[in-house]
Amino acid sequence: MVFFVIQVLILINEASETERQWEQMDMSARMAAHSQRMSVTQSSRDAFLQKESLWTTCFPQFRDQKKELKRMHLIFKALREEFILERSLDPGFAPAPHQQRVEPDFNFGRYLSLAQAVTLTRIVEVEERTWFLFAVATGVFFGICLLAGRSIEIIAWVWIGIGYVVFLGNILFERHLVNIRNKFIPKKMLTSSGEVRRVSAMETAPAGNDENTYLIDTFYGSNGDDDLPAWCDIDIDHYRSHRGWFSKCFVGGKPNRQQALFMMDQFGPSLYFILLQANLVYVGVYAGLLLLTFYPFAIEYYHFSIATVYVVASILPVVGVSYNKKRVVAALAQVSSMGAYRKPQIVSDVLLETKTGRVVRTFLIIHKMWHTAKNNLDDAPPTTGERPALEERGESFSALEQKEVSKSFDALDADHSGAISHQEFRDLLTRLGAELSDEAFNRMVNTLDADGDGEVTKEEFLDWYGAHSAADSMSLEERAKDLFEMFDDDHSGELSIGELKSKIDALGMGFTVDEIGAIVNELDRDRSGTVSEEEFYGLLEKYYPKELDSEYAEH
Repeated sequence: MVFFVIQVLILINEASETERQWEQMDMSARMAAHSQRMSVTQSSRDAFLQKESLWTTCFPQFRDQKKELKRMHLIFKALREEFILERSLDPGFAPAPHQQRVEPDFNFGRYLSLAQAVTLTRIVEVEERTWFLFAVATGVFFGICLLAGRSIEIIAWVWIGIGYVVFLGNILFERHLVNIRNKFIPKKMLTSSGEVRRVSAMETAPAGNDENTYLIDTFYGSNGDDDLPAWCDIDIDHYRSHRGWFSKCFVGGKPNRQQALFMMDQFGPSLYFILLQANLVYVGVYAGLLLLTFYPFAIEYYHFSIATVYVVASILPVVGVSYNKKRVVAALAQVSSMGAYRKPQIVSDVLLETKTGRVVRTFLIIHKMWHTAKNNLDDAPPTTGERPALEERGESFSALEQKEVSKSFDALDADHSGAISHQEFRDLLTRLGAELSDEAFNRMVNTLDADGDGEVTKEEFLDWYGAHSAADSMSLEERAKDLFEMFDDDHSGELSIGELKSKIDALGMGFTVDEIGAIVNELDRDRSGTVSEEEFYGLLEKYYPKELDSEYAEH
């Protein structure tokens, strides 16, 4: 059990690293999309197409990490595009209608992270079927012991041999999962003859729809079929008619093209979870028997050199399996959450997190305006004349950040006129409880309204934000305290669901009572039914926009 727990802790730590990489890759993809800077270098493509050696296949820790990262980045972007397109399983394989898709800037990295968390949860909660499988394996091993005449020396070496068999099985399992994952990638990307061109991944987007002008790198050739992922090539009628007797008897059903990629069809992901669970249990038992039984035997009865060879030989499969498992878990999380195995509940969770993140961003922007005006901290003159280009707004104001701040402006623009009047600003601050004196309010809107026409346009709003994005020296805790005091209408020291909903409703982001309740339930650690100041700070800390974190954005 001790070795099982150690493996779980290692997996959780490695999963955290994978999640950070996925979310950084997703941010990079969205930033490239919004700035329309598409670049797939030949070295990146070569890294993807390069075949692995037997040594690096067995021991992934010796792979070239830079090439590996490039490879994973390309795979991530291709999977992300296919996820957003949500192709039909029927011949033609047309993308889903625009109204039924997630947004082009859907946080696919977060989706995969939550899917991986579900994968880890399923793996560590060992099922009865896994124990049954392990009991069968134990019976087989007992039979081997009987055949060996219960000679501990023979059993000790057989035990190592079983370790190498399991190690080889892990390698083959990883390759199987990678092959499934590659079936979700456009076919031209998997060949050396493909060319790179810049196209819209959302080619069916309505003209003029700014939300859908989303570009992504994909490998294309002259044949339109090469634009499709490889699973589209499966002759499903032929496959169904030639299924093995075991699948027909015990799995049943009519698998679709994507389910046909898996062993045992639609039951495939469940089978893979069982295999990983059994793998964890086995490695724990393997290490336990070595330490408690076979190592003492080897040290006592073998010469030092032979005992050393035994110890080293027995450790290698454990090391190989441990390093291999991170990639196996990541690949399993990907293939078990794509296409036919798409997880709607996780999609809903990510969409709610995204909405909540936009609310937090908008609250922080409003606080910046309120705090700057209240304390007369704005020394910068209003921007006049020609508007600066995006790249001139400062390095901290990235393309992705511009897109997100634009959405905050849209939330504040209640009538969707493209401009916010001074009175609309006054009404908004009143609804939020962010009171300002007439002098401070005039100071705020005059700073925002650069041309003095009585309205703040989106460009003026973005210019103001670009000039002030790095000027706030307040800590997040201080800003949380100010916002909490604004929102606490009855000064009870607690925010009720009603108070929190009224403030979020003031932004017009379409939150339902259930969604607000879900946020409160997540934050309410003491189960009081309300949100304390400390819990409110937790909200801001969790959903603080990552692109504002310079350390995060640099990776």
